[in-house]
Amino acid sequence: MTLFLLLLAVSLIAPALMLALRFFVPKSAFWFDAAALVSMYAFGVIAADAVAGILLRNTVMMTEVHRIFYNPLFLAAGGYLGLYGFYRSWSGLFRYSGRWNG
Repeated sequence: MTLFLLLLAVSLIAPALMLALRFFVPKSAFWFDAAALVSMYAFGVIAADAVAGILLRNTVMMTEVHRIFYNPLFLAAGGYLGLYGFYRSWSGLFRYSGRWNG
């Protein structure tokens, strides 16, 4: 339960901080987008490598594919993309509500 609350708090606070930083330092939006692009490539390459390895070794995909969760880079990239998704959604809400032009 404590871990759940921690994850919930981080998933709300981190995008809010990113949004505030974007509001006060508009150039930070470029770095958030660049980090998301790098994360997408890392996420995709690691996932593709895992699937290719499974196919080349002729192992059972449903059991072997879960080894990907032991890769810290995969987890970090996925975690950032999740937070980035919330950040982009919130910035879209503010932009289209007319409260902010960012």
